[in-house]
Amino acid sequence: MGSVANIGASAAPNPNHPTSPGFIQIFGVFVDSLVICNATAAIILLAGDTGKSVDGIGITSLY
Repeated sequence: MGSVANIGASAAPNPNHPTSPGFIQIFGVFVDSLVICNATAAIILLAGDTGKSVDGIGITSLY
């Protein structure tokens, strides 16, 4: 999504440690992937029978 790098760059924990931005970025990528993948799966599963001959990414784009 492009926002994780900004959050990681501004990470300033107490006590300050060089690996803190990396941990924030790892966590951000994990959460983004989890949210986006689950949202896409939910769209495909809840779409049901669309009456059209589309599947997978076509259903996601259609809805």
